[in-house]
Amino acid sequence: MKKGVYEMTHPTRKLTMGSLFDGISGFPLASVRCGIEPIWASEIEPFPILVSKIRFPRMEQMGDITKLNGAYLPPVDIICGGSPCQDSAWPECAPD
Repeated sequence: MKKGVYEMTHPTRKLTMGSLFDGISGFPLASVRCGIEPIWASEIEPFPILVSKIRFPRMEQMGDITKLNGAYLPPVDIICGGSPCQDSAWPECAPD
């Protein structure tokens, strides 16, 4: 397919993303399947961080969200976040 003038003068750039409350990197996993590059993630639990490091060794782990300063985060096009689910993860905490 022949490129038009716009395509020749505006090279395509891969979208990037950051993931808050990252867990085991579900959002980054979906993003790479859509051509989006995960750049950083924020998670505090050791096991999910280990899983994320195995899945995405180049994705930077930023640590605790309460200690992040947005001015120092690498810029991204998309920020996603999984809601912390501790209150709904245990059956005894589920509403009756």
